Amino acid sequence: MVFKEVVKLGIRISTGLVRAAGYADKLRRVLIAATKGKAPPEEALKIASYINQHLFKIFRENNVEKSDVVRIFLNIDIIDGKILIDWNSLSIEVYKPYQEFEAKEVSLELPEAREVTEEEVKAALEEKERPEEEGAEYIEHVEVKEKKIPEKKEGILEKLKRAFKKLFGE
Repeated sequence: MVFKEVVKLGIRISTGLVRAAGYADKLRRVLIAATKGKAPPEEALKIASYINQHLFKIFRENNVEKSDVVRIFLNIDIIDGKILIDWNSLSIEVYKPYQEFEAKEVSLELPEAREVTEEEVKAALEEKERPEEEGAEYIEHVEVKEKKIPEKKEGILEKLKRAFKKLFGE
């Protein structure tokens, strides 16, 4: 009677964080890399497609969208070049966006510059000198500035033209 030695390897597969739209490709690449030299690549491809079929059904049943981020964990065993899947170890983490943000342009309108009266200055100084009461607002400094129109900034082209004029005296 001849006994053949059975070699069993247990491997933990993890895809890392990947968009749900690209999980199949990532799982296939991870599975091929993890089984390299331990099982034929054709076996890894066959098992990857089998796992992907089941994961696709699970994602559809649980309303996982293509834009969601997922991480898949799975244990496999390799026995004599054959890959066996431990379905009890399958773990899928799904990260959905908490809230969608819309880009909004914010503009700041400055009030028109106005002249401050002497009474307003005195009132502000008196307010500053009063002892602070609990829950009351405290004004440290009151200042009104004139509204200035920003000057046009010199762009890179204008700087280059000015530099060439200096160099070549045009």
